[in-house]
Amino acid sequence: MRRWMILCEAEGINRRSATGQFLKEMDRFRVDQYNPMIGVGRNYELDSIDVHFNLRPLNDSETVLQSLAVVNPASGEGTKAMEIICTFADRCKVILLLDAAPYESNHATPMPKAKLVQWYTRFGFVAEDGTTMRRVPK
Repeated sequence: MRRWMILCEAEGINRRSATGQFLKEMDRFRVDQYNPMIGVGRNYELDSIDVHFNLRPLNDSETVLQSLAVVNPASGEGTKAMEIICTFADRCKVILLLDAAPYESNHATPMPKAKLVQWYTRFGFVAEDGTTMRRVPK
């Protein structure tokens, strides 16, 4: 059984749903081992960009995007990665949610919260409350 199928089964997600199809599409880009504690995974290669993030399915139409980070911050790689993620979300008709909260990493100084919210807004995310943001498919 493939990793995305295992996660759908564990979370009670229909594999043919928007979320199931989105997880299936994104799983093609994973480059690390499956770890059920962190969702679909952490390491992906999107268009030659090394990017780290988690996907946590909420239900058949919504998926939470967590901990997005690229190896080379402020290089345009994060923007390109988000464009690719959003393209697949649109294709699969899945709603993305995230918490626009900066976090420390070994690689870079965190982006200020206001700037991070503004950055996610460029991709169609809308603030709901506090730092929670939602993006409906186009």
